[in-house]
This record gives sequence, structure tokens and C-alpha cells, in this order.
Amino acid sequence: MNPWLKPWPWNQQLKESAPPHGQGYNLLFCDGHVTQVKRSDYLFPPRTARNWNRDNQPHEEVWAPRNEWAVQR
Repeated sequence: MNPWLKPWPWNQQLKESAPPHGQGYNLLFCDGHVTQVKRSDYLFPPRTARNWNRDNQPHEEVWAPRNEWAVQR
């Protein structure tokens, strides 16, 4: 689960640091709200999709097929 870890052009490998807030991250959304998301749930739609929509609903009808998710469970 390291989508942001890509080598820089000069081939320097980056290492992920531990989440600073109890194994989670504080995410700031464009509408101004902040939500803490556990690292293990960050890219898992059933647990976080509702954070991304104005009406606070997950809208499963627009999700990618499960086999294309970044996190498989």
C-alpha cells in the first residue's frame, strides 16, 4: 500500500514513514472537513468512500471493479 512511493528521476528510493496519528492519517478535503483514516483503510473503498462525497454516501455504483482496487481484502 505505497502508491506514493515512486523512485525520483535520479533513482533515489523513498521510504514510507510511520503514520503520525495512531496508525492513521488526517485527510483534509476540499470542502474543509478533516477525517482521520487508518493506514490500512486509506485505499479500501468500503471503509472510506463516504468521505469523498458531498452527501456522505459511498455510491458503490461508481466504484471500479474490485479486482482493480489498490488494496485487496
